Amino acid sequence: MKGMVAMGRTRKKYSGKFKLQIVLEAISDERTTAEIARNYDVNPNLIGRWKQDLLEHGHEIFDTPTAENNPYKKIEELEKIIGKLTVELELAKNYLRHYSCRS
Repeated sequence: MKGMVAMGRTRKKYSGKFKLQIVLEAISDERTTAEIARNYDVNPNLIGRWKQDLLEHGHEIFDTPTAENNPYKKIEELEKIIGKLTVELELAKNYLRHYSCRS
């Protein structure tokens, strides 16, 4: 096969639901990670990474939203700031108009 260019492999994309299903199976210890990987045609290292991600970030599902991680709260705060700055700008314009006419 001289002269043929090897085509790059495209990465498979897995849904969050699929990953969770596999990780839950891996945590249950009913089968080994290698068995689960063969069954789903997934690299065993991926299963380990997904399992680690769940253990490190799974608590975020149950955390109460705060201003830092709640985009709607952050938008509300920014809109208040914009409103305040708009009022301040209009006051400054009025002040300049009023005192520039006197000079």
